[in-house]
Amino acid sequence: MAERILSTAVVILLALALAGCPDSTSDEFAEDIQPLGSPIQNRNPDVYAGRVMNGELENAIVWLDREQTGKLDPDDPWTRTDEQGRFELDVTGLQRDPGESPDEDPRESPLMVVAVPDSTFDHRRGQRVTEAFFLMAPPGKTLITPFTTMVETWRRLSDIEDRDEAIEKGGTNARDRMKGTHESVSVFQDYLRSGAERTPFYARALTRLIAAQIPENISGGITDDSNPPDVDAFSLDDLQVIGSVLLDQVGLVLAEVDELIDAQGIDGFSLPADMQSIVNFQPDLTDPLLLREQVLFLPKEDQGDDYRFDAQNAAVEGRRSAIATYDYDVSSALRRVDFHGYAAPSMETMARLRNVGDRIRELGRQDGLDFDLNDPFEEAVSTGDDVIERFLFETTNSDVELFSARLSEEMASLDDIDTPTRVYRFEDSPVTRLTRVIPQEGNDVELALDLAYHEGGIGQIDLSDNGLVEVREFGEVNQCDGFSADDEQVINAEIQVDIFADSAKTEKIGQENWFGHYRGDELEDPIPAFRVLMRQYVPEDQDGTEGNRRWEYEYGDALDEDQPDLMRSLRIVDNAEAYELVNLCDNDDPDWELENDRELDAFISFDYLRFTDYLEQIGTRD
Repeated sequence: MAERILSTAVVILLALALAGCPDSTSDEFAEDIQPLGSPIQNRNPDVYAGRVMNGELENAIVWLDREQTGKLDPDDPWTRTDEQGRFELDVTGLQRDPGESPDEDPRESPLMVVAVPDSTFDHRRGQRVTEAFFLMAPPGKTLITPFTTMVETWRRLSDIEDRDEAIEKGGTNARDRMKGTHESVSVFQDYLRSGAERTPFYARALTRLIAAQIPENISGGITDDSNPPDVDAFSLDDLQVIGSVLLDQVGLVLAEVDELIDAQGIDGFSLPADMQSIVNFQPDLTDPLLLREQVLFLPKEDQGDDYRFDAQNAAVEGRRSAIATYDYDVSSALRRVDFHGYAAPSMETMARLRNVGDRIRELGRQDGLDFDLNDPFEEAVSTGDDVIERFLFETTNSDVELFSARLSEEMASLDDIDTPTRVYRFEDSPVTRLTRVIPQEGNDVELALDLAYHEGGIGQIDLSDNGLVEVREFGEVNQCDGFSADDEQVINAEIQVDIFADSAKTEKIGQENWFGHYRGDELEDPIPAFRVLMRQYVPEDQDGTEGNRRWEYEYGDALDEDQPDLMRSLRIVDNAEAYELVNLCDNDDPDWELENDRELDAFISFDYLRFTDYLEQIGTRD
């Protein structure tokens, strides 16, 4: 009787295995086929077993990521997959003396797998893996697939402290992102045992997407030449950023897989070598904080006798005159800025942005685009209002295009404007000339900016406006006496910018003094080596304080130690008292400091978002 039951069980398991197998000519599907007669069982307390489900990958490195760093630490149980992608981790090292503490449960930690170039062998293709990729599984899950990688990425990015709740919601999030697929994906289940037809192709395509985001320097740094192997090339930021790209792009990739299968049929189908949806986005693996929103607050018109507009109450007592929202691509390059209100972008800032590939975080201080302070929007605005002006940084010819309802003839809705209102056109790299043209008037040049460079960065800017000329000449850093000040909120240096009304620089019309903290010997255009704390413009023919303007920068506590120059606010004072350099260049007892209760003429707040949060929350598909 026992022999009959056993024989019947074998027949049933064999039937299940055959039900999950496609036609033998299906190149990609066969790559995922593994013997399914023995599902994963973890009954031996000394062994933690599982399976990597993305091809017959032999010699992939698997470990228990106990510290959730993405690195193989010395105390992490690890092993290599067999020729069927299976693995057994020796977890005896997690066992404790019963009298001291309970055993460490391997189900409490996520699993991590890395395919090592020139070491991991792909049996279906009969060749070694040439590009590294990683996969993850949440704690307690022993099947490791691109789908579990999505869940684990989401769990790590979420603010949910309860592990089980985070995994459950991560699974729901992954399923929601794959709702449009022609075949339902069971995120945590063995899709081969269920007889899924398309899901193995989905998995393979997503693995390609992961591999495409990994730079060559990281892929080449992963080796299996030592014991334990050197697979510490990935940082936690790498995993989160690349995982965020996976979350963001999964719908597009799987839609293309479905489209290909619909066109060719499932029998004998294989994924093509190139897929349009699998793009090397060159993601910013530093996972920086990025400028997400700026708000311009101006004093209210109906001011009472006790009315004060200062940094402490600007958000309450001020009028929201403009809001700027910033959007990025998967490399963290700036791609769009929407203004609820009016903009007056600095062409100098735009040139600096273009010189760093529109990656605003590489400028150190993320100024953003300027608001129009000379002709501001007269009413209060909110993010729910219509966008009045939009800047597009990603265009077919690499120009920056402005679509403006304000500058259109009849203040049309932005949705009604089909062609750019203004185009900012760049020449050379680094930018030597930037022109602002009016396409509707035959590409007439409205403004032209010519830039000259010295060893430290931009040295001179020539701006011409229909015959009018303004030349800005940047001086070198002038260090104060007693340069030893370590406090980066203390002024210890100054840069002088002379402003002329002619190219020959004979007619000086004003001067800007940039007071700040100088960190080192090499000026970098001029940030981050020079942290600006206060800028002041003074006209040459000054009558009292008329025409003066002061910009005061609040940094506060660093939001990120690798990005110390992220501003919290910019405070602007017009017609301010003129200061001489000697009054500000004093490390021990500076005459100037940021005052929260001084009356202002404008207040700009800055809000930032971590890149991975941006990719997960906002997405970049639009």
